[in-house]
Amino acid sequence: MQSLHEISATLANEALSSYLKQLLPSPDPIAHHAHSWLQRLGYAMGYGHAAPLDIWWKERPTRLPILWRVHTSFIRAIGGASATRVQREMPSDPVVCYWYNRYAIADNYARDYTARYRSAWFWGLGLGAMSLVFAALSTSVEGAGLKAAFTGFELCAMMLIILLVYLDGRLGWHTRSIEYRLLAELCRTQQGLSPLAWSIPVATMGNLAGSHRQVSRSHSRPRAETMEHSAWIAWLFAAWQRAAPLPSGQLDKSKLELAREAVLYDLIEDQINYHYERFRQYQRAGSTLIRLGEIAFLFVVFLVAAKLGMELSHGHHTLIQILSLTVAILSAFSAAVVGIRTYSELDLLSEQSIRMAGQLELAKEKIAIIRLDRALASQDLGVEVANVARLMLQDLEGWTRLFRAKEMEAN
Repeated sequence: MQSLHEISATLANEALSSYLKQLLPSPDPIAHHAHSWLQRLGYAMGYGHAAPLDIWWKERPTRLPILWRVHTSFIRAIGGASATRVQREMPSDPVVCYWYNRYAIADNYARDYTARYRSAWFWGLGLGAMSLVFAALSTSVEGAGLKAAFTGFELCAMMLIILLVYLDGRLGWHTRSIEYRLLAELCRTQQGLSPLAWSIPVATMGNLAGSHRQVSRSHSRPRAETMEHSAWIAWLFAAWQRAAPLPSGQLDKSKLELAREAVLYDLIEDQINYHYERFRQYQRAGSTLIRLGEIAFLFVVFLVAAKLGMELSHGHHTLIQILSLTVAILSAFSAAVVGIRTYSELDLLSEQSIRMAGQLELAKEKIAIIRLDRALASQDLGVEVANVARLMLQDLEGWTRLFRAKEMEAN
């Protein structure tokens, strides 16, 4: 019979063994589970059954084709261009430089795949609207040749939608855009903490990588397994933490001033400007889309009323057909506008940005008034910087929960 001491030692060893197994061996790849046959086909032949770490090491920076910049260009066109962000000099601290380089790489990949994914569903919505227009044209024109041509165009539009959904599953645009953004923001927050010899806890990384897991388990087990696919992010970041150079020197007033300046301007101020710019751009874009949808709807109402009047008065058949075709085109356009607003979540993200900017402003004021000549000033600064890091990661978790559900679907 084991003593209490032996039982406690056994439990401690088991807990340590479990912790080290999660920390040191790389996580096994877990297959994606999709809801549609198109997603299952794409996952089965590509990213869904690949090891994310292997894919990460094979990533290379590429020039984004104009085809995948259409969503960004559209938002800029209707919401206004963002202000040019000032590029600060490369940090001289080797620890900060270490994390900055890793953030820059992950951020570049995240931007690339986000642009591809959002442009893909933007094209999908446009092709869906075009298929409705071609369907209306095929019923409005005379002649078997024209009817067949427009029906063929309608079929081509639908096939391109199928291709986009398949490519998203095969190449993992949606999944990679979220996972690489998680990795980039972990590196960004660690960059602010590292000069003070603070770090992000492993538990925080695990929770962030699987932030949607518990919510998903309430719906279905396969969805939860999909979220486990992000465990490689926490593993890779922990490996980077172990390989990072250690802070050196004394945390005297001059070094703390440099650390505070870096946090205030490279981290907090940069994020404040970003959120204010996103708020203004997305608010204008959302308002523009609302106006476009309202104008299209009013035109549809007017045209339908005019069509009804002509039908009651036995008006010209050709004119009635033209009105019917115009109504179908405007209806398809309105549906596309609603789809863009729904997928982009412009209103929600603009509200999230203005709230986040306000919280960062308060954090900036708290850090700015810390007296760096007092005892344990590094601890006071570290606590406030850690609070900023926690705030940014919570904001990222909300963004992740929102866009996890924005998978491309053909329907």
